[in-house]
Amino acid sequence: MRLCTGMVLAAVVVTMGLAAAEVRADVTLLEDDFGGAALDPAKWTAQVDAGCSLSVSGGLLHSFFTGAGAPRGAYAVSAPLALPQNWTSVTITGQWAYVTKVYGEMVFQVRDADVTTNYFQASYKTYQGDGFRYVVTPTHWLFRENRSGTWTTLVNLDTTVLAGTDNLQLKIGGWEYSATSLQHVTFDNVAVTAVPEPATMGLLGVGLAALAARRRKA
Repeated sequence: MRLCTGMVLAAVVVTMGLAAAEVRADVTLLEDDFGGAALDPAKWTAQVDAGCSLSVSGGLLHSFFTGAGAPRGAYAVSAPLALPQNWTSVTITGQWAYVTKVYGEMVFQVRDADVTTNYFQASYKTYQGDGFRYVVTPTHWLFRENRSGTWTTLVNLDTTVLAGTDNLQLKIGGWEYSATSLQHVTFDNVAVTAVPEPATMGLLGVGLAALAARRRKA
């Protein structure tokens, strides 16, 4: 009889372990390696001012921009990304490069698609790394840059700016105000993943209750 009970216990543990893994798995909201010949219209919309351009070639997103006494830029804006209900964190990763730089800025903005005035934004005239990682929670923003294989923290901030967000949106590219020289930034391998609220304890409780019932019958 003890052998039978042990077998039931093992079955419950394995079943609950699999359920927990499924519930806690990251949800992929966006992936793009820019491997095509144009911006993927299912993922992005081009937002381009006069004198600027946006293109995809060589496995990269290219933003070319120039100023003329007014802010001008070239951006790719993602389609709204629906977050899991009660999400706990979102991670955004990718590579970037400021190829031709004068006075402008390379931009990576993460915002609420429904309230676009709520956002986090990294704007760089200079940079030391080629990779970036945003981690956003309802109460925190962590921004790190990969510098020669070492992740360096640039922003580590408690904030609730995106706490109520249901749909996330990215805006990537660059802009200039005064300089008329053409500037150039690139992006690659952009990925967005979200973690839903863990829902494992309730399932585990159900499994243990079932086990207890079986043991009483035995």
